[in-house]
Amino acid sequence: MDEPAHTPTAPRPPAQPSAASAPVYTERLTVSGGWWAIVGFLVFTFVVAVWAILDVVWALGALVLLGGLAALVLITYGGAQLRVDDSGVHVAGAHLGWAWVGGAKALDEMATRQVLAEASDGRTWLLVRPYLKRAVKIGVDDAADPHDQWLVATRHPEDFAEAITVGLKHHRADSRND
Repeated sequence: MDEPAHTPTAPRPPAQPSAASAPVYTERLTVSGGWWAIVGFLVFTFVVAVWAILDVVWALGALVLLGGLAALVLITYGGAQLRVDDSGVHVAGAHLGWAWVGGAKALDEMATRQVLAEASDGRTWLLVRPYLKRAVKIGVDDAADPHDQWLVATRHPEDFAEAITVGLKHHRADSRND
């Protein structure tokens, strides 16, 4: 009698993060498919116009050049990464250590717009994308920092804010034990 190809195993507990600052939360703010479609249509329209005026060789050159440039711009713009780990909150190259994190709150679309409207005074550090309607507001507890809060757009504001809140609780508990 043949044995089954897959033998079920007992579920294992989730892996514990290592002491080497393993990420608790990560997200890349990639550009949505709609943006790719719009930019692709614009490139295609330009290539057809070049083809109508010149010839197919110029059109192919325009396609390669503009298509490559458009892809590079969209990939770069959508390359911002959010990460929460043992050292703090990382947002597109910026870092806010746990000692200066004042809390986090997930915002819905209306609250995000409200904070954006109030952010014109320059005290809010912004990472927003027009294709992301919701965000997380992160308080900054550092008198030397010119920003009193960060507003960070995300597809998963509840998860991002929860990861920050949990990380902050762990940091504060560790600080009291030291």
